[in-house]
Amino acid sequence: MGEEYSRMGEEHVKTGEEHCKTDGEFRKAGEEHGNQKESRETACGKNQTALVVIASSTGGPGALSRILPKLPESFPLPVVVVQHIWPGFTAGLSDSLKEKCSLPVSEAGNGERVLPGHIYLAPSEYHITIKKIPAGHHAFDLKKDETGGPRPKADILLQSLANSGYDRIIAVVLTGMGSDGTYGLLELSAKKNISLIVQDEASSVVYGMPGSARKAFENSTELPLDEIAEELINLSEGGRKWM
Repeated sequence: MGEEYSRMGEEHVKTGEEHCKTDGEFRKAGEEHGNQKESRETACGKNQTALVVIASSTGGPGALSRILPKLPESFPLPVVVVQHIWPGFTAGLSDSLKEKCSLPVSEAGNGERVLPGHIYLAPSEYHITIKKIPAGHHAFDLKKDETGGPRPKADILLQSLANSGYDRIIAVVLTGMGSDGTYGLLELSAKKNISLIVQDEASSVVYGMPGSARKAFENSTELPLDEIAEELINLSEGGRKWM
């Protein structure tokens, strides 16, 4: 009986090692054992100082559904999406992206820690910021705002990152009306290393937001929609120069 238990123990260890060979497998094993957060942090701790922010409005849900599913399970950075959206519709967008993406997708929660390799959607009706918390981590802070204008707003998130512990920000400005994102990027670029990708006019439903950002940052990278995911992967691996 003792030999049988010993053999079973060795098989369990071997199985655990096989499940954790890659980052993607490591995350799946973590989900099965209820420790997804710990496994992602351990596997991707070296990327705790970099973050992706995506801003979008009119035409954004369709654009997001063509970019985010292309990010591999091994993508190491947190991705925070600020999509101008009607109240109550963020959950539906999150559910739709969950079915298509390799990375986990969820609405950001107030006080929730920001984890690498995770896609977060800013909830409708709230402005979202990111703040430093103990032990070198970051968490979301949500505030309901009854004033006019888009909610959530990318400018407010980007401004908050100027005082964060992140030293590298990859910003993506997608199709949308207005100029949300530009002001926040101008403030952020004065304090942090940023790399800016804007969607080109030909693939945008409305070129307002990306056009405004492009005008303010002429050295930004302007790309067709279907090339943005590849550029995000390159940047996450340190493949391009920071602004």
